[in-house]
Amino acid sequence: MMPETDGWEVTREIRKNSSVPILLLSARSQEFDQLNGFEAGADDYVTKPFSLALLMKRVDVLLKRSSVSQKGVSRGNIMGLIIDRDAHEVHIDGREIVLTAKEYKILLKLADDPGRVFSREQLLDDIWGFDYFGDIRTVDSHVARLRTKLGSWGSEHLKTVYGVGYKIQESDDNE
Repeated sequence: MMPETDGWEVTREIRKNSSVPILLLSARSQEFDQLNGFEAGADDYVTKPFSLALLMKRVDVLLKRSSVSQKGVSRGNIMGLIIDRDAHEVHIDGREIVLTAKEYKILLKLADDPGRVFSREQLLDDIWGFDYFGDIRTVDSHVARLRTKLGSWGSEHLKTVYGVGYKIQESDDNE
């Protein structure tokens, strides 16, 4: 019911190039319509009228599932740093870098979204958990050890954004 095309065609076009989560929100509520949506590549289908709380939960689930599948890429290369998720290993220039579990999780978090700044609070909640009771500066000490273990790669790409948090930066151009 969109001008010039329909949601099914848009979904098919998106699926040709992307695995981004797609939720179709439609007034078309017949089983046939929903089946066409799923066959076109939609991950979920919500019909009007709908509950806002339910829609938000469905979006949340889709985003989490998408995040897990994207993070599920077994081997990644970020500016010469190779992360092998299946083997739980990190390599630079052919040598393995031995990391603690927390250091590894911090590196994965930052590597999954290069350029994005993660606050200490975000890293603490995501890696230590919401119920962690301790000093927030534990993140700083873990990042410092991680930077040291990664050597020149760490000092060049693992950046502190003062007053904000940490990120992986592609180059030193802005410094």
